[in-house]
Amino acid sequence: RLESELASLKDYKAILASSGIYLRNKLVALFESVFGLKVQCMDREERFLVVKDDDSPVALVESEGIQGPVQMASIERLARARKQQGLSDSFPAALLINNDMAITNVGERSATTIAPEILENAVRQNLLVMRSIDLLFLLNHLEKSPNKKSRLLDLLTSGGGWLKASTGSYDVIHS
Repeated sequence: RLESELASLKDYKAILASSGIYLRNKLVALFESVFGLKVQCMDREERFLVVKDDDSPVALVESEGIQGPVQMASIERLARARKQQGLSDSFPAALLINNDMAITNVGERSATTIAPEILENAVRQNLLVMRSIDLLFLLNHLEKSPNKKSRLLDLLTSGGGWLKASTGSYDVIHS
């Protein structure tokens, strides 16, 4: 059932099997073409900045593909990258992670969670965690919405937590 609900998003389902620069490039294309956001890639890195029309930064996004669950090291790496970019601890940052890549079944991948201690750390560090499967479900919800750009910007700047999405709903979980 989940496969059929995501069928219309087949061009973007490739992110579920992607990592590295390839994943970042797929995400950049999605942010630009579907959501109408302006982004600036960082050379040879899995990060990009979402920026306003005047190029002022709105959110730092890091992409990552891993075989297992979301790890504390991923949260810490993004927090360090934000500092290295000269951005404050309160500046919005998002980890767009393709976790549990070893799980090929979409339903099983969707059922994975983020450990409570990792969620607590993400909230404490003002980092939003968004699994790639959550992004696809979010896209399914917002695809035809005239305000999808502003809605995604609101989510990216909503503070730390987990953007959890399913076929029925989406929300940022803060605890």
